[in-house]
Amino acid sequence: MTLLETQHVDAHVDFSGLGLQDADDTWLSMFPDGFTQGPFLSEQPGCIDLTSAGHTQTVSVDAEIWDGPPTHLGVEQYVAQFWAE
Repeated sequence: MTLLETQHVDAHVDFSGLGLQDADDTWLSMFPDGFTQGPFLSEQPGCIDLTSAGHTQTVSVDAEIWDGPPTHLGVEQYVAQFWAE
């Protein structure tokens, strides 16, 4: 996989969550409605919802755009890869 781009966004968190959605939603038959609260990360078609411990705040988010789907590594492998980089 190749990293194509990194986008930095200062996002407003409201009601303990924020959502990142695909800029091109034409491939979706219907865009998901509402926010799915989870332990930290929840995914819906075309959308990723992040749950925050803070009710209302501004957070810095770096989103990486890759040329393919992620490899399925275990948590320990992701952590090791992160620290290796």
